Amino acid sequence: MSWGSAARGLQTATGFVTGINTGAEFFNCVSSAISSALSWISIHQKPDNMLDAEDIIDEFNCYELKAKIEGRMEECQTSSGCQESYASVIQGSFNRVKEIQTKLDHLHIQFIDLGLQCATQKFDKFVRPETSSFLNELEIFGRQKEDKMMLELLGVPVQDNTGYKHKRSNRVEVLPIVGLGGVGKTTLAQKICNNQRVKAHFDMILWACVSDDFNSKRLAKEVIQSSKIETSFDNLDSLRSILKDIVESKRFLLVLDDIWDDVMVDGGQEWQRFCAPLSNAFQGSMILITTRLHKVADKNTLVDIWLAEGFVEHTGSIPIVTIGQQYFEDLVSRSFFQKVSVSSDKYVIHDLMHDMAQLVSRDECFIIRNVNDLRTIPPNVHHLSIFSKGNIRCHDLMGLCGYKKLRTLLCSKAYKQKEFVSVLSSWFKELQHIRVLSYSLPMLEDIPESIRNLKLVGYSCFLSQHTFRILPSSFCCLYNLQTLDASTCVFKACLVTFES
Repeated sequence: MSWGSAARGLQTATGFVTGINTGAEFFNCVSSAISSALSWISIHQKPDNMLDAEDIIDEFNCYELKAKIEGRMEECQTSSGCQESYASVIQGSFNRVKEIQTKLDHLHIQFIDLGLQCATQKFDKFVRPETSSFLNELEIFGRQKEDKMMLELLGVPVQDNTGYKHKRSNRVEVLPIVGLGGVGKTTLAQKICNNQRVKAHFDMILWACVSDDFNSKRLAKEVIQSSKIETSFDNLDSLRSILKDIVESKRFLLVLDDIWDDVMVDGGQEWQRFCAPLSNAFQGSMILITTRLHKVADKNTLVDIWLAEGFVEHTGSIPIVTIGQQYFEDLVSRSFFQKVSVSSDKYVIHDLMHDMAQLVSRDECFIIRNVNDLRTIPPNVHHLSIFSKGNIRCHDLMGLCGYKKLRTLLCSKAYKQKEFVSVLSSWFKELQHIRVLSYSLPMLEDIPESIRNLKLVGYSCFLSQHTFRILPSSFCCLYNLQTLDASTCVFKACLVTFES
């Protein structure tokens, strides 16, 4: 579905409410219109249009979930029930939906004018140029430690080893250089290939640029060409035979630059097909690969937040939590996240990636470290963190109620009891699009009942070591809540509705 049809679908949804027959038809029409629109939004567009549309569809879904839990679905299937649900979400104003429709129309025209269309993202050599073993830089600084380590791992002797006894080997060792994109993996591999000791140690040095197209036939041809042998054959069997002859009775170093995860498709059969002709070489032959991939464990708290923010797409019968964990594993394997240390369960992102993330999200994400930062909060901020009190008074926190588009609010510092209760009450009443809320609770007897207004919140964390009487009864109105982290709190009693 295109932008045009999405906008037309939304326009239809605003005009047919009084004549609709079933609740299912109503929800399907609105959901289809807005959801299709979201899938077309360009990453270069400001996300306000997307978030406004998401807010409406989430509110409709929340209303439907509420009706199911309360056993009122049959009532909602009637015409009057549909009108009631629609009025509940738009709160008496059709302008909210019509404004989004206007924005979708505008974006649809922009997409047509620019000739944009959906396409599967794939490696493009204009974006990621093909590499070779030749160094691009005249001089390279640093990496002496890594340089020395690589020579040792490759088995390169410190002195000339002409008396080395050549032995055949039925397997070739693989040495990976793993790291974030842009940190210098390819440059290090190029430096290794141009090292005089390396050139003297190996009978031949071969290079192939892989990227996200691991095709054994293409790579076999590239490696053959790298050995300065021309071939007109395009048959896989012939190419493998030629490659086998090239490396036979040789100690070689083969660099496969920029390997991605498609190397393991179908159980790694393409990798095995490519490596089979290389098994007749001399002992000491090595395959040096550069990649962003490696395996690690999960990070459940972050996954819970992703689920609450709607970042994880549910597909098939796989539990959505499992899909979120797969997202995390994929990001770690690509070196987006990196472990603080081998024994640590904490992760960080590289400084370069952190700086880039701050740059591209400067209008949507903001960190408050002192009172002066309150004056520079972006007007349409979506994710806000308060890391330090820094002379910030509770009265100052009241001003955050004006940022109606907030989806994430993290406040790690505790405030005095009476002052912070009024702040929480105001946040709960005014910030109704919050999906993730984490804050440090002071010594309160009760959590404000106004928390019922956070109908879209999916993740809530109470940072406190105090004892509370009971959760507010309005907590049971948070139908969209998926995760409540109150592991450090103590509650004297549990809500009856929770027990049942």
